[in-house]
Amino acid sequence: MFVEAKRHQPSVIYIPSLIGWCAAVSETSRSTVRAMLDTLAPTDPILLLAMVDGQFADLPGDVRAWFGPTKDNRVVLVRPTALQRDAFFMGLLADVQRMPNKFSDGVQRKKRVLEVLPVAPPLEPRKPTVAELALQDDNDQKIITLLKYRLGPILTELKRKFKRFTKRATVS
Repeated sequence: MFVEAKRHQPSVIYIPSLIGWCAAVSETSRSTVRAMLDTLAPTDPILLLAMVDGQFADLPGDVRAWFGPTKDNRVVLVRPTALQRDAFFMGLLADVQRMPNKFSDGVQRKKRVLEVLPVAPPLEPRKPTVAELALQDDNDQKIITLLKYRLGPILTELKRKFKRFTKRATVS
């Protein structure tokens, strides 16, 4: 993951549940991640984004060290109150409850006038190349040979049955 993050910068290394991840992996894996984080230069545009489902203090000490000693590297999201939620969605709820004919149309835009273009002449059919013509001749010869092979016995049978019709008519 770190190699891909370095190769495709800017990038984000995302851990969706850091507490669960810490419980699932061994201390050796955590120290390996720490070593890989140490290989990143401070100027590399790579972000380590991890979600903590609980208190930051619940993380092991070595994992807390990944984010540095200052609180500037952490963002705490608190659950909004009911009043804050209502204020956030008030505009959306007002739009949902408004009748469709009550919306303002905004600024009337001028309709564009497109120039009338002449109809383009049809394209000439593509002329086959010499190689394509040679290939078509070969295919035609193969088909003729196949038809002679398949129709030969049928023509022989027809000549035998209707022999009198194979002679030229004489005026008598």
